[in-house]
Amino acid sequence: MRSMKDYALAYARAGYAILPCEGKVPLLSSGCSAASTNQDVVKAWFERCPEANIGIRCGPDVLVLDTDFKNNEEGEIVKDGEADLRALKKRLGPLPEGPKAMTGSGGRHRFFQSPDVPISGRTNIGGKSIDIRIGNQYLIVEPSIHPTTGNRYLWTNPLIAVDGKTIRRLPLPKLPFTWIDWLVSVAGKSAPTKKASSCSRLASADDWIQPDRETAWKRIALALFKAGHRVFPPLMDSVSMKRNTKEKWRMIRSLRSFDLRIRILYGT
Repeated sequence: MRSMKDYALAYARAGYAILPCEGKVPLLSSGCSAASTNQDVVKAWFERCPEANIGIRCGPDVLVLDTDFKNNEEGEIVKDGEADLRALKKRLGPLPEGPKAMTGSGGRHRFFQSPDVPISGRTNIGGKSIDIRIGNQYLIVEPSIHPTTGNRYLWTNPLIAVDGKTIRRLPLPKLPFTWIDWLVSVAGKSAPTKKASSCSRLASADDWIQPDRETAWKRIALALFKAGHRVFPPLMDSVSMKRNTKEKWRMIRSLRSFDLRIRILYGT
């Protein structure tokens, strides 16, 4: 049977920074910030504490939706993150399948690519039973043992692939834009409004529309204007256009006569 050290080294070889934990609490004095992918460091940690649980730091590339499950002393369900997630799916659409784990308490961890918008970790959102893990936050992973239930964390869809001596990351799915927009609204840095959320979504369009495509940007800005978002100045700043201020305002004023009915298609 593979040891905790074997699992920890495999995650580290796949490029995930890991840290030893007692239950859910890091054993390192500097906490999650000291998580490492260094094989020698990881090996030393788990030789010193062979029964430690394994934590994985999200880092800049990973966002995890953590659905909680909890009963009270009478056995009544007081947190059901999966039910809350199903309700969100009806509103926001389906989520792509990717690495997923069952937690020791009966919750789920779903791993995604971190979107290129400012999102912070949050707890108790989406019906008060869903947490967002991102950046300098961590998750407990297989084969760790839950400190309360004694149940193991288990992958239902694996995070890494082990083929003999070859270990590699499995690809993480991208979040749909409806979900990104919702995440920005509930967990965006500096508590953005709906208008700021639209600007964040718009910034990602820079991946598929070149900054010099003035007509395309006019159409997007006009669609936002018709939807009630008066975001022209931040819009012009967000699309990396190298124009002077006078030119930008000329372009903004011209939008009022640019009468096109379009819808915004993201990620196409």
